[in-house]
Amino acid sequence: MKAAIINLAISLLFAFAISAIPPYPNVHDDLIFLVALITFLCVSYRLLKTSYASLWNYFGLITFGCYIFVYCWFWYGAMKYDLWFPPAPEIIQLFFFVDGEASYDAMVSNLFLILWLVTVGILALNSPNKSLQRT
Repeated sequence: MKAAIINLAISLLFAFAISAIPPYPNVHDDLIFLVALITFLCVSYRLLKTSYASLWNYFGLITFGCYIFVYCWFWYGAMKYDLWFPPAPEIIQLFFFVDGEASYDAMVSNLFLILWLVTVGILALNSPNKSLQRT
């Protein structure tokens, strides 16, 4: 029961981060949230009795943590107090036509994606599971 509650809590955080990534249109947020939630829970259920269960939970927490860190840094630091915002490659602008205020959302998404890829890569390389480590 405790593991199910933990998985549900982590899946809610994961789904929130995935659905809140701008600059996707807001009309799709609920659908993206639902799909991310169901997908995360299905994978959690499949990995429940394996050694990858805790790794999957870390993946969900890392996703949420990266999004919250970047969101707070940009909107409550860089935008509000004119603090430094690190440069990030324009990933989102390559796939979407982004201008105006949506470009700020795209900057948050770009930095989130870079931070997320780096931390997930570190998690994968330092995993206690031998099948994920480099040989």
